[in-house]
Amino acid sequence: MGGRESRFRRAGRVSMSFASLSGCTNCLHAEGGLLEANELDVQGNKGTGTGITIAGGSPFELAGMRVSGFENGIVIKGGKGRIEKSDITGNAVGLSYLGSSAEILNNNIFDNREAEICAEKRLVIDRNYLGSEHHKDLKLKGDVLIASLLNAPYPKGRNVVLIERKDVTPELIAAQFEQNKAKGIEAFKNRKFGDAHQALRKALNQKEDRVVFLYLAYTQMILGDAAKSEKTLKNGIQAFPYEVRLYQVYARQLAAKGEKEQALKLVEKALRMNPDDATLKGPYEVPSKAERVSAPPETAVSSRNKKENFETLKTRGIDAFKNKAYTRAEKDLKDALSQKPDRNVYLYLIYTQMRLFKEEEILKTLEMSVRAFPNEIRFHRLYVKYLTDLGENEKALQKATEGLKQHPNDLQLKMLQELLQNKPNGNEK
Repeated sequence: MGGRESRFRRAGRVSMSFASLSGCTNCLHAEGGLLEANELDVQGNKGTGTGITIAGGSPFELAGMRVSGFENGIVIKGGKGRIEKSDITGNAVGLSYLGSSAEILNNNIFDNREAEICAEKRLVIDRNYLGSEHHKDLKLKGDVLIASLLNAPYPKGRNVVLIERKDVTPELIAAQFEQNKAKGIEAFKNRKFGDAHQALRKALNQKEDRVVFLYLAYTQMILGDAAKSEKTLKNGIQAFPYEVRLYQVYARQLAAKGEKEQALKLVEKALRMNPDDATLKGPYEVPSKAERVSAPPETAVSSRNKKENFETLKTRGIDAFKNKAYTRAEKDLKDALSQKPDRNVYLYLIYTQMRLFKEEEILKTLEMSVRAFPNEIRFHRLYVKYLTDLGENEKALQKATEGLKQHPNDLQLKMLQELLQNKPNGNEK
């Protein structure tokens, strides 16, 4: 039996046994009525759509199901019921759980591309084969707690108890998360990156946390797995769309690979959600062709020979930067600094020179900024990151160490220092 979708709502009962549904994009959608299905083959169409959706308080009993070839194999977002003795394989996500009262027992949920199970709310499951008997190797997303696992596909697999159900409490899960998080961060600081990776992955399996995402991404960079690091950063941004540090790290990673256009798009997206965050207005924007060419001398500016006051120059320079008139911005900001040092003027001048690709000038301005304002953490971070982007790892490490003397508890500088300590110096300029 083929088709696009079978849907039923509200009161009523549908019972299906020993049938095949193939080529559909949303094969079964239960919303309000009782769904009983036994020994069904549900085959998708080129990895799109959803095999079975249970919503709206529908009671359900699914047994002996074989669901494959979908974006989402089974989606549960309401109702009360049971899934057992079923094979959910070959989908992007095997089982998506958005909330209900569900028993998931004696199933084979494995070989799904992105995740075997993705849970937005707490889901505790027993006696299922998920592709491995080792918890660390499981592809799980969200709030999934595995009380026990089968060590081989059902019905041959033996049950391995990981946590007694009576012990599964919110307090226990929170304590385990904090323990794994602390263990991972401590291992990172002690340069035990394999142990750090293992503990941080466990922590993320228990709870999404912005600091864990950052440490895990840096750990994966150090271990040379750029693809996993990018995936971690993507997941972190999805979970915490207002966490600026995740955007910064991901954009710099893209820029370092030469993918400056993608980096710029990412920063623009971050700026839409964080428009007042000055740290995002960094060296990602590519200036127009006209801005790369030195502007001709301005004519008929009689006031140029007069010494303008600091506030006028500062305001005009910042306005010119915001209007992308970078050549004019650089001149006004430099003139302002010739009268007195100022944090914001230094910051805007650095960003201006980055957009004008003035490498030597940027380095001079960064050096002046950290000397003028040693307690301003942003200048230390910018200096280290810019040197790292240039490939001057030894000098970047030196500046990171100097910055940490002023700011010993700064997370970003600590991570950069660890990253640089594990980078080769062969690409030094």
